[in-house]
Amino acid sequence: MKKRKKHYDAYMTVEASLLVPLVFIILLLLIYWGFYCYDKSVSVQCSYLAALRGSNQCEMSDAKREAFTLEQLEKLMNETILFMKEEDIYVEAGLTEIKAGVLGSMDILTGGLRRAEMERWTVDSEKKAYCLKP
Repeated sequence: MKKRKKHYDAYMTVEASLLVPLVFIILLLLIYWGFYCYDKSVSVQCSYLAALRGSNQCEMSDAKREAFTLEQLEKLMNETILFMKEEDIYVEAGLTEIKAGVLGSMDILTGGLRRAEMERWTVDSEKKAYCLKP
């Protein structure tokens, strides 16, 4: 008895050659977007935590509280940020409150395909905490 060869239609190869790269690119962009969301939420958390720690130092002068909060914010950002590039870290101390913030950006994978102002995702996180004993 002769064995018959199976014949497959070629449309599956063509569809796979179009769909597999598209699915792969979408998957990579979703993973990349997850890193961006993580870095953004961590920068907000670090800003608030540094402001809270600075607001608990009410016995210090405003300049010393700013320096203390800035040191805390830099330490927290160095420990937790994955891909975000820090552009500016700032702290403002007042009599009743202290503000801490981070300005940063993250490069988009499709750089060069867009205009220069669209090649980065920006992160702006500013939080403030009130002094309990002003």
